[in-house]
Amino acid sequence: MHNHTRIILKPLLAGLILVLFFNPDITAQYFAKYRIEFADKNNNPYSIEKPEEFLSQRAIQRRIRQNIAFSESDLPVNPHYTDSLKSLGLRIINKSKWFNSVLIETGDTILLDTICKITFIDSVTLVKPSVQKKSLRNKFISEFCVDMAKQTTQNNQLTMLNGHILHEYGFKGEGMQIAVIDAGFIDADILPAFDSLWINNQILGQRDFVDGDNWVLDAHSHGMTILSILGGNVPNELTGSAPEADYWLLRSEDTGSEYRIEEENWISAAEFADSAGVDVINTSLGYSTFDDTLQNYTYKEMDGRTTRISKGAVMAASKGILVVVSAGNEGNKLWKYITSPADADNILAVGAVDTSGMLASFSSVGPSYDGRIKPDIAAQGVGTVAQGLGGLIGCNGTSCSAPVISGLAACLWQANYQLSNIEIIEMIKQSSSQYQNPDTLIGYGLPNFANALSQIGADLPYSTFHIKKIYPNPFLDRVSLLFIQIAPEDIFIELYDIQGKMIKQKRYVNLPGGEFELTIDNLGDLSQGIYIIKVLSGEYCYVNKLVK
Repeated sequence: MHNHTRIILKPLLAGLILVLFFNPDITAQYFAKYRIEFADKNNNPYSIEKPEEFLSQRAIQRRIRQNIAFSESDLPVNPHYTDSLKSLGLRIINKSKWFNSVLIETGDTILLDTICKITFIDSVTLVKPSVQKKSLRNKFISEFCVDMAKQTTQNNQLTMLNGHILHEYGFKGEGMQIAVIDAGFIDADILPAFDSLWINNQILGQRDFVDGDNWVLDAHSHGMTILSILGGNVPNELTGSAPEADYWLLRSEDTGSEYRIEEENWISAAEFADSAGVDVINTSLGYSTFDDTLQNYTYKEMDGRTTRISKGAVMAASKGILVVVSAGNEGNKLWKYITSPADADNILAVGAVDTSGMLASFSSVGPSYDGRIKPDIAAQGVGTVAQGLGGLIGCNGTSCSAPVISGLAACLWQANYQLSNIEIIEMIKQSSSQYQNPDTLIGYGLPNFANALSQIGADLPYSTFHIKKIYPNPFLDRVSLLFIQIAPEDIFIELYDIQGKMIKQKRYVNLPGGEFELTIDNLGDLSQGIYIIKVLSGEYCYVNKLVK
């Protein structure tokens, strides 16, 4: 088991620093937070001709591979502007190069009036008040249920999408990077589901965009549970959807309250993920209502172009990142619709189904306000096997269905890394059960990752048809075949005697990609001896000897 000494000093140090930095009679919780948007990026010391000064090599290669040009939005905010704000005594919380803005904290309203008159400042917007309303909500209370009696088998969340076939073919996420933007990752360093991630150095780093430090193994367990669905490993009990991927753990969500500042935090986290070079962002978060009702959104604003976080998701997608978002858990509530950023374009918004593929009552519905198909697809979000603080749990919520898709999308992309994020999204949609007739409940339906793999142009380790087992051999009255195929084909199974005479034939028309067990029975009357079984699928031909 991975283990190391944990020194939890962050809350104490953070409080001490804030008290010393500001008036010692005032603590940080009474300062309001504002977004300051700059008018331009003039006289910026950085240049898009030298992206290596502000983007990792991996991020640069992602742009080159997907033919994405560098733009002014990639440039950091002008440090001269931020230095000017600091000289006024303002504390900068987060920055956004995409939107040329910063988050600041102050209790000085007179100073705010001065700031608004500075020529390089375009606007100042309150995102979190100093006098906060007490939040009565527990944002994730409906999402985690410890009900072991109803817990599904470990691989159902993968097999129902034929995601395990990606793993069978060796695509488990190796070399792919996934950023989990969430609310906290309590005990992700000591719980057994994550041992392999730490031992194999698959946790690349952590950043906290709420508290402003590099420690996220506290605050909340939600992100930890989401990470377990992605990369967890408990033998015979839990298999993550991308167990060999590398992970960034990023915190943007403050579970103690709900204000629009969390959208700003998310954007900064997504920008960090972009700069680090990640391939996939999983965000099991959604926003529609807030503790301050004046900040609430309306359904009209779920158009993918209005809310700050949806604009951020669109921007992340434009940088070549595959963004996967939970659709929301509002389906059986008054709101009922998707929440942002699930309304964004060029991302995958994921609804939830139960273990049999039926719509979960809580899963938010679409369409987006402007009429686009939402959710895009769906996955298991009822009884999804995951790690909880006290052991394995059955996880309920679109929070739990999104990471199933995020991990499998990363595995699929691994199979042909030259494709773009948009091409991967389209292949996943095309493989889905309702692609020809999408609806506003589960969108294009349940993906079939076996079918998607057959379309991706990958260099596969073995044929698109793969026999795993023929049994029993010797046989008495029946022979079963356990096999995988990743392309819809007609399957012919033929049984011959030693003289070459066909004794039995079965045909299965247009069998979809997946794992199957097919049986030839009523063989009890055959004489003892040697027989030949032949399996035909497209251009594939398998021949083996059987004995009775």
